[in-house]
Amino acid sequence: MNSLSTQAAAPSPAAPEPPLREVIEEFGRILDVLREQLEDSMAEAGRECAALGASFARLASANGEIERIAERERRSELLGHCRDIRGSVEAVVVGLQYQDRLAQRLGHIRGGLDRLQNSLRDGQDRSGAEWLRLLGEVEEAQHREQARLACAQAGPRGSIELF
Repeated sequence: MNSLSTQAAAPSPAAPEPPLREVIEEFGRILDVLREQLEDSMAEAGRECAALGASFARLASANGEIERIAERERRSELLGHCRDIRGSVEAVVVGLQYQDRLAQRLGHIRGGLDRLQNSLRDGQDRSGAEWLRLLGEVEEAQHREQARLACAQAGPRGSIELF
């Protein structure tokens, strides 16, 4: 037997088991990342909800103006208010698109947290290396989802697309 086949057949030495403290610290770090993403999402949702509320208030105001103008039949003013309403409707649609993205983000974050929680509770005896691999997978999935949503948000403006 040549030395290459002997080397290929010999089992490679196992990597040393990471200390439990390292695994716990990584768990904490990943949970902090998920918590920060949730906090950012909720802050953004608050801003968007306020913008939606203002858009609906402008719609109601413009609608009242149109009713008053229609009674007097002033066509150019009526058209101006129609443009205002169209702008408000477009702002509402953008807000609804954001709400849809937010729901996706929160669902994905919840999925990561659920996966970690289920792994903690399933009773399997995992090594520290297995826990670190699992944490890395959850973190990578979070990064992929954030990148996907960032690309979707930076996509072409002016089109209406609910995800």
